[in-house]
Amino acid sequence: MQPDGSMPAAGEPTPEVAASQDSGAAGDVRPSRGSVVARGFGIIAAAAALLACGVLAWITTLPSTKADGSCDGIGFGCTPNQRDGTAIVAMIMGLPALAVVIAVQLVVLTVLAFAGARSGVRAGIAAVLTGWILLAAVLAAMATR
Repeated sequence: MQPDGSMPAAGEPTPEVAASQDSGAAGDVRPSRGSVVARGFGIIAAAAALLACGVLAWITTLPSTKADGSCDGIGFGCTPNQRDGTAIVAMIMGLPALAVVIAVQLVVLTVLAFAGARSGVRAGIAAVLTGWILLAAVLAAMATR
């Protein structure tokens, strides 16, 4: 409503939007932090599911028996086959690593939302890429030890 009580004409910005310094076109309003975080969280959840499905698909392609025919399993001098060994390592190291990466991504998303990100999708993608790059750097550092 305008100061005299009438409504603005169609296409005319409201006084609140017209008075804001960062508004470009009429109706250009910043999304709420909640909507930015919600959309970004959706991107983070989808990326985590994609990563987990990729690891599970990779594990299922590994052989479930040993090539030399020796015993497999845990105990009595036997060792797990390649599929079981990878699944064990994925549970012991992969799940905590995934939890840390998701926590880092949520921190990045929160910082971007409070910094005034306009798009939750872009903020979510930036958070996912930051987390995955950090994970890749840690894995590369561990592999070179």
